[in-house]
Formats: sequence, C-alpha cells, structure tokens
Amino acid sequence: MTQIRKIVGGGLSGLATAIALAHKGETVTVYERSKTIGTKFPESVHAFRNYNTFMDENDFIKSRGFIINNLKPIHKIIKFGPSLKFSETYSKDKPLFYATKRGNVNNSLDYQLSEQAKNLNVEFQFGTTNNKSFDVIATGAAFATEMGYGHHYTDVNVKDDTIIFLLNDYFAPKGYAYAIPYGKNEISIVTTSFVRSSFNSMSTLFDRLIDNVPAFSELIESGKRGPAFAKIGFSYLPKTAKVKNSLLVGEAAGFSEADRGFGMHYALESGFLAAKAITERSDYDELWKTSFESNLIVAFKRRLILNNLGNEQYDKLANTGTAMSSDEYLKHKKAQTTNMFKQILDNLHTANEIKKHRKMFDITQLNERLWNLDTIPTHN
Repeated sequence: MTQIRKIVGGGLSGLATAIALAHKGETVTVYERSKTIGTKFPESVHAFRNYNTFMDENDFIKSRGFIINNLKPIHKIIKFGPSLKFSETYSKDKPLFYATKRGNVNNSLDYQLSEQAKNLNVEFQFGTTNNKSFDVIATGAAFATEMGYGHHYTDVNVKDDTIIFLLNDYFAPKGYAYAIPYGKNEISIVTTSFVRSSFNSMSTLFDRLIDNVPAFSELIESGKRGPAFAKIGFSYLPKTAKVKNSLLVGEAAGFSEADRGFGMHYALESGFLAAKAITERSDYDELWKTSFESNLIVAFKRRLILNNLGNEQYDKLANTGTAMSSDEYLKHKKAQTTNMFKQILDNLHTANEIKKHRKMFDITQLNERLWNLDTIPTHN
C-alpha cells in the first residue's frame, strides 16, 4: 500500500515540502485550513534578501527544484533615520534583493508554487486540518514575536529598483518601515513592530508614517490603495524542529531572521530539507542546523542589539554619510557592530538570552490544538 505523506499548512514552507517530496516520487496530500492557497496576504510585495549570501537567491531557488518566475531585482536601498538623514547602498551587479508578489494572484509566489505542486500530482484538501497525524507541520507562526501592517498600491510611478527603509520608534517600535516596488507601477508599504504592546495599534502607526514621512507619502500620491494586510512573524532558535513524529518547517519552527524578519528563504529551504530527511531517513535537525542555524544566531544577536537602541542610535545606523556599494556597506556594518555595540552584547550574555528565549517560546510544548487555531499567542 502506498504511503501518503501528509502536510498541514499550504503556505510557502508546506508547498516547498510537498514539491520536494513529489520530486522524490512520494505521494503527498496538503491539508489547508483556508479554502484556497495564498490567503495569508492579499496582493502585496515581499522581498528575498540577496546580499551577504553564499549564492544568488534566484539560483538557489532553482537549485532546490522550485520554479519561480517574475522575481524583480532590487539594486539599491535608501535608509532613513529618525532625523530623515539618509544613506544609500547599491550594487551594480548582484541584486541586493528580489521582489516577489504574495497572495492569491496569478503571478504570486504562492500561486506559482501551488501550480508546480499540482503538476506533480500533489493533492490538496482545503477547509480542513482535521487529520491528527502529519509528517510535516507547516502552519506558520506558533507565537508572535513581531508584526507588520501595510497596504499595496497600484497606479503609482516609482523607481523599480529601489527599496525605502526607515528606523524610527515613533512609527515602528524597535522595528522598521519599508516600501518595496514591483516594477514601476506597484509598491507595498509596511510598518513593523517588535514590541508586543503595540501590536493592536499597527494601523495607527501606519497612518502616522504616511502622514509624517514624505519619503513614503510621495511614493503613493497618485496611487490606488489596496486592502490592509497584517503579518505575524515568529523568530526562534529551536533546539529541535521535531515534535513527536512531525517535522516543523518555516515559521512553525521559528525559521525567520530575528533582526529584519526575512523568512521566505528559510521556508523554502526547510521544506526542501524536511523532504530530504523523510526520503533519505536522515536527521532533519542536523540538516537545517548545518544549512542555516548560524544565520539565525547572527540575526538573533542583532535583534538583541536593536532592542537596546533608540532613535539617537538609529540615526547613526542609517546615516553613513555617503553612498556605498554593498561590499563597502557590509564592511562598514561589521565594523559598526564591533565598535559601537560590543558592550551591549557583552552585557547581555547572548547564550543566556537564547536560553530565556527558548523557555519563553517553547514550540515543543505546544498542544496539538494550537496548529489549528486562528489566533496566535504572543506570550506575555
């Protein structure tokens, strides 16, 4: 009798796992709570980080067997501090980011992966997650450590290769605001917070940003605003990404960079590695730790630093005083972290902070019913 591999969750990590399993000849069923794929976000623009990576993200995606088209290269980022002084980082060759669409639209990342899965004969069961025995859990954030809120705009006229980025606690408490274009005529603007007490005020923070920061409001003067969208994020450093007989992928395991919230790369990679572990009977924890645990630790350290800074320090972070290449920026960033923030890290004792974080957000202790909840605990 053919064994059916069961995945709960039809987001990026669940789809990636399904595709990778199907490539190995496995029979796969995806159980998705919603009635269709791509309901986590309305139409909106998101970005893959492509700087300081071991290979180009587009090439990496292809190397894992995923077929994703319409990625838009971004070669420049303009960073603003609270005083609205700014600096530019650029790359003439390798893009700094790749912009992609999310949502239930034909060219979105979600739609493209779901079509690839269907072409590989993956079965989808929508509107249910009732099966109690899953090989892979891909249900998204188990806790909320950060939140983003924004709108997608069409009929704008913007630079198609430039991201706008802002550090300012008045608009984005311990987080950041950003604008990512998708071509010249579409852009998404988002503000984020890493302070849980502000999560219920995200729409107010967003309106405050648009009303007070011309770098953002000028982008959308002639645009049409789409529905609001909110993103709950969960960044974690698990000891294990296995619960009972199930493997956790994507944000169900907390695989997201704690400093800037980049998670799509890890959704795809953890899905690929989970499939590898299942089909080759290898150790999943060993696979993901070898692949990207060090990245998550570095991001966690940066999050510790950012949580201890305020607007005065943000200006020093954002304003380098000149435009610089991506290579120059990475050298500057490393020196800045070493010289400016070493004392913060020394005082915090990173290892102890990781232990506290793991105790606060222990994914191995979650009751099974949490995989099906509509609300995500923030852990007070």
